[in-house]
Amino acid sequence: MKYILGYSQEIYSLALKYKSSQNETCRVASENIINLDLNIKVTQEIHRTMVAATHKMSEMRKGFFCVLCDAKTQSKLSDFWTSTNFFNRNKIYYDKSFCENLVQDQIRTSYFIVYFMKPLVDNMVKLMNCVLGENETLQYEVAPELQQEVKNCYYMRNKFFFYFCERYCEHFDLTSPTDLFDGNLREMKKVIEYMHPRVPKVFDYPENNILTDGVSYESQVLNMNWEVVFQETIYFRPTIQEHLLDSFSTDVIFNGGMNPFPSVENNTYPIFISGAAIWKMGLIFVFMGLFFWSN
Repeated sequence: MKYILGYSQEIYSLALKYKSSQNETCRVASENIINLDLNIKVTQEIHRTMVAATHKMSEMRKGFFCVLCDAKTQSKLSDFWTSTNFFNRNKIYYDKSFCENLVQDQIRTSYFIVYFMKPLVDNMVKLMNCVLGENETLQYEVAPELQQEVKNCYYMRNKFFFYFCERYCEHFDLTSPTDLFDGNLREMKKVIEYMHPRVPKVFDYPENNILTDGVSYESQVLNMNWEVVFQETIYFRPTIQEHLLDSFSTDVIFNGGMNPFPSVENNTYPIFISGAAIWKMGLIFVFMGLFFWSN
């Protein structure tokens, strides 16, 4: 996202060149980019919002085992594999407060992806085609129903929260990456693979990426790590799985579900084997007692 969005000013400059083009496709793409009004401040704000959302989701991922061990969430989890959940044993239920937390952390980023990133990429490709005389049809894919769910929740969350945000929250998965909340890596990969060889040919200043310290370094990092980020086994899958949590779907209900956010919020996630410390102290006192008794 940082690499793509950072070229917003170069894309804008390119759009200005085709503002009066006789080619309708080029002219309309130019108008669409200009109407986005992605100046430097807006671009930086979108980036800051995305970074904050990623950080919050990272906290949730790192705090997965806190969720399993917390007494409150554990009591909710226990119902998922008992007769109380007889008809829907492949769902994890979250409550309204969870949805409120998720929306607070993620909805602005989702909105920016749907209504800024997608049109930015789609029209950028058309303008690059205009310069190079190519006919690529690449698009940043976002399902129409997902666009509508994001729009509904973004605009109506303060009036009719649960009705308009329930479907949005149900895209969350506790143990598997999701395109909406963890970054649509496959879409971004194809966009960057399109951009990378064309940027030097199309943009006036190929190094003018306002969000990166060095474009060449960023490109190397991206190329080196593509395969790693697609290894979804990093999402908390144990060697032996008694419960296949990554195959469970998410359902948001008004009452009765769980909210994992309090379990992980502001937690540094240190790992202590408390029993070991107790045993060490116990052994020290035993040896001290033996020493004084023998003397």
